[in-house]
Amino acid sequence: MVKEIKPNFKTLGPRFGKEMKAVSEAIQGLNDEQIQNIEKQGSIAIEINGKNTILDASDVVIQSKDIEGWSVASEQGITVALDCSLTEDLLLEGIAESLSIVFKTFEKTKGLK
Repeated sequence: MVKEIKPNFKTLGPRFGKEMKAVSEAIQGLNDEQIQNIEKQGSIAIEINGKNTILDASDVVIQSKDIEGWSVASEQGITVALDCSLTEDLLLEGIAESLSIVFKTFEKTKGLK
């Protein structure tokens, strides 16, 4: 799972006004570790135009983006990821299972077993 962070313009706009472009660039430049720190600690100190500023978790919007071929879920600090890609073996196993069900149903309806 990849985390994407964006500024929350509703909270930051009134605070930073003309400096909002620099704030936005600083937020979008945060790495994964810094994003995790915001999520865990509720705030982070960053530098904007040479000034240290503290941003709260409400000042940013953090979204999770799924990685293609994976199903990811997060809740209460726990993340689970499942590889959902279909290999040839899995596809063949699925076909074999479907055929088995068809044959069993046919046998039951014809009274063969």
